[in-house]
Amino acid sequence: MAGNPWGYRRGPLEVVKMYMDSDTAAVVVPGDFVVAVTAGYVGSAAADGTPIGVAMSGGADPSADGAAEVLVSIHPDAVYEYPADTGTVTQALCNTTMDIGGAQSIDIDASTDDVIQVIEVNTDRNSLFVKLIPTRAGVV
Repeated sequence: MAGNPWGYRRGPLEVVKMYMDSDTAAVVVPGDFVVAVTAGYVGSAAADGTPIGVAMSGGADPSADGAAEVLVSIHPDAVYEYPADTGTVTQALCNTTMDIGGAQSIDIDASTDDVIQVIEVNTDRNSLFVKLIPTRAGVV
């Protein structure tokens, strides 16, 4: 079985253990953008999510909050590669910010959340090399 073609590519790694939310419908797989689901617990991102990191390990949907864990890369200088959710990647996307298109894609047509910084593109693979723009939720 081949590995996931998307996710971490290069740069500094800071990997932390995070606990999964029990309401997470999808299993988290390596390369998924990870988001806060409920206070203190994480899950796999959906389109327009605000990622807090990228999964470096998988985690099953737990029966209770915190009953499963996932390793998450959170370093702001780590570089990841993802495909466009729709459309064609061009050089004009470099040095711009945009949104995620789902757990493992970039929405190259949206700039509402601006949580992704494009640093390089690969037009042959229709993919983007990106960094996360750290965005954290407040406690209240």
